[in-house]
Amino acid sequence: MSRQAPERSVSSFEHFLEIEEHSPARHEFVYGNLFIKAGGTDRHDHVGGGLYARLFLESSKQNYRVYKSDLLIRTPEDIGYYPDVFVLQDSSFDSPRVKRCPNIVIEVLSPST
Repeated sequence: MSRQAPERSVSSFEHFLEIEEHSPARHEFVYGNLFIKAGGTDRHDHVGGGLYARLFLESSKQNYRVYKSDLLIRTPEDIGYYPDVFVLQDSSFDSPRVKRCPNIVIEVLSPST
């Protein structure tokens, strides 16, 4: 998978969150570098939305919560991603904008990736 050049570098995950809160565009944070997220397509949105809907219906029967690409996942390595869909069983230690330790992460791929 090819990745574009970083838009800029920042000093910490917390600094990244400050930038992200005021930015009109979304970024991913990888090893101190910000990468602007590319826009999606209708096919990409349809596939991701269908997976979200199906998982949402199933999760209501159990103790899971399903999220879509509006929330950030923070990895143990302090990398920040916006996956297309993810599932958590317990988010009690997370913030409203940033989640950790997902049980399932789904990324809809395109021919270019």
